[in-house]
Amino acid sequence: MALPRLITPAHGVRADEIELDLREWFETPLGQAVVKAQVEILNHVLPYQFGYHLFYSGLSDPELVLQDSPIRHQFAVTQRPQAESNLPQLVCSNSELPLESDSIDVAILHHTLDCDRHPHRVLREMSRVLIPGGSLIIIGFNPWSIWGGWKTVVKSVSSSPLWKARFISPYRINDWLSLLEFDVSGCESSYYLPPLQSFASSTLRGRIHWSWFQSMGDLLWHQGGAAYVLVAKKSVSCMTPIKPKWSRQRQPIVALPAASRTVSKQEKH
Repeated sequence: MALPRLITPAHGVRADEIELDLREWFETPLGQAVVKAQVEILNHVLPYQFGYHLFYSGLSDPELVLQDSPIRHQFAVTQRPQAESNLPQLVCSNSELPLESDSIDVAILHHTLDCDRHPHRVLREMSRVLIPGGSLIIIGFNPWSIWGGWKTVVKSVSSSPLWKARFISPYRINDWLSLLEFDVSGCESSYYLPPLQSFASSTLRGRIHWSWFQSMGDLLWHQGGAAYVLVAKKSVSCMTPIKPKWSRQRQPIVALPAASRTVSKQEKH
């Protein structure tokens, strides 16, 4: 039996580098076209997601993605501060959130799983911080699409950061979520054109010319678009814990360090 190695060889590009490159890619005309198609789906989803706190983690402008959400308290989680965003930011890892358990009403992962090395840990952390009945919205690239086939062919010869991302099937995510006691409410996909900048940056006449292709995709291949939006709800436990009468004050969603909660002897007296 072989012994384990002391030095592990490098495994390609780091996850944080992929995230940074994908952020820049989403600023291109093709990236903006994909986000616009995703927002059109979210326009039918976010207005019906209610609560007090909304968590966002993603690679695009959160104000554009969350524009139709009725939830007032919104904040973003990022590994690098984003100066261009006006949304409050929490700089940390998505798999180790400094948030109280059962404190978030809606969580949105915008291509977060596509560039995270441990997507299972991220989903497990979402299960911890979401309240029972809370909504988890996952947006990712679809491997069962024209883009997924394109990636298989060109990923070894193309330098585009898009092909370095992980395309996770919504069916696989459904299996992972079922283990975490989530119920998938539905899944929709969008953007059926090939992954070429020329299609996204073409003239108005060119976009009208290819609009029939988008319509046919929505009609005949409604879950075969380049990106998908999956909505799941955390299962509600059958047991209702009885809380003491004196704990009526709402707990903060950000976990405070233990040192800040200690009381000195002088304060006690």
